[in-house]
Amino acid sequence: LARDTIGYMSLDGYKTVQTAQNHDVQGTEGIAVDWIHRNLYTLRQHQLHVQRLNGQYRTSLYKGLFRLPRALVAYPQTRDLFASDWSAEPFIVRLAMDGSKAEKLIVEELVWPNALAVDYFAERLYWADAFRDVIEFVGCRHNLS
Repeated sequence: LARDTIGYMSLDGYKTVQTAQNHDVQGTEGIAVDWIHRNLYTLRQHQLHVQRLNGQYRTSLYKGLFRLPRALVAYPQTRDLFASDWSAEPFIVRLAMDGSKAEKLIVEELVWPNALAVDYFAERLYWADAFRDVIEFVGCRHNLS
């Protein structure tokens, strides 16, 4: 992010770094990849954006939902994203990858929810609360209704 870009490369390390985005990167708090549909999601300031992995077709999915966004993780198998917010009323939210629905999953006993991770086999969403010094989880099996 120091060069105001988001890049990617193969995990074998033999290919050069490719640029996925070279503008509006300042303040990005979360990045998630949907490897099934080849989309990149970025959580920046008060907005969640989606674009193709090659940088094409960037659009804003959610505006105004976030005040202090912190973390983002993708669950492509269910077409969901999960994000956290550290605002005065912190929350963890499930978001439809197409921008159609948002559901606050956790709103109580949170202060600084971050470090989101999905266990795809156990179908659980994990997070750390940096203020409370805990790691917690919730089931994430069902889709948004």
